[in-house]
Amino acid sequence: MKLMLGDDDIDDIELFHEAVKEVRPDAELIVSYNGRQVLSKLQTETPAVIFLDINMPEMNGWECLKYLKDDIALKDIPVVMYTTSSSKRDIDIARNLGAFKLVTKPDRFQDLLKIISGILGEIDN
Repeated sequence: MKLMLGDDDIDDIELFHEAVKEVRPDAELIVSYNGRQVLSKLQTETPAVIFLDINMPEMNGWECLKYLKDDIALKDIPVVMYTTSSSKRDIDIARNLGAFKLVTKPDRFQDLLKIISGILGEIDN
């Protein structure tokens, strides 16, 4: 299974990668540091799910999500907005733009394991 993460925070990327390895050891994590890189890598990669941070340079998560959902070839890939925000406004925006869901970046590694495991379980079904 291939997963894609769009995030510009190196610490968050490393933590996410460790969690993915623990939850799904056979998974491949494709990392992009902004929305433009996500779109570029999607020309040659087809992940089962994309996790997108909202605040990234060059092209933020909202812009990237909108592009993905407007593209006939990419619109069916589930996109999880993976962010520090838990505001109702951001949850509504995510829903309106077609995100699979919005999850708040947890403070504890164990919580991240549960989040990733739960999402992958939903994607598998």
